[in-house]
Amino acid sequence: HPAAQVARKPPRPTSLLRAITEQELHDALRFTKCHRACGPDDVYNEALLQLPKLARTALLRTFNRSLSRGIVPRAWKSGTIVPFLKPGKPAGRVDSYRPVTLTSAIAKLMERILHEHQRGHLSIQIYHWGRLPHMFSGLFSPNIKISINVCCKSIDQSNPPIPSSEHAMKTDAHILDTLSK
Repeated sequence: HPAAQVARKPPRPTSLLRAITEQELHDALRFTKCHRACGPDDVYNEALLQLPKLARTALLRTFNRSLSRGIVPRAWKSGTIVPFLKPGKPAGRVDSYRPVTLTSAIAKLMERILHEHQRGHLSIQIYHWGRLPHMFSGLFSPNIKISINVCCKSIDQSNPPIPSSEHAMKTDAHILDTLSK
């Protein structure tokens, strides 16, 4: 019979996945734009900006619980796809539309905070280790959005390298999602 699979706990927060602070939540809310369509959870950015202190504290606790457990609430992963007519295209053709996914404002807020965590770590790593600097030219220009998946950190912690230098291995991943504004 097949070996039983044991559920593994997600890694504890590291310097990459440290707890989100009240100041970080406040800063992310300052950059939240109003008058945007809401996602399937029907939460508007305006509602997030008007949250009283007690509700902000509860939101911060929810973010940190999600981060420490490695679990993203299902509602944050769903979206509503809306077709938008491309400028100058005829409305009667299917290829005249582009799909836009309306997602949770709460999920986008957490994504903004995590983006800042990861961006700071990436700039430190590139400077400190000098990894492929020629590939990162223009990385922090204002027209590029950077999204980095830091799963390699938990892989490194789960599978420590073999002490012998000839067999030592390290897992690195640099995943960049660059989108023009």
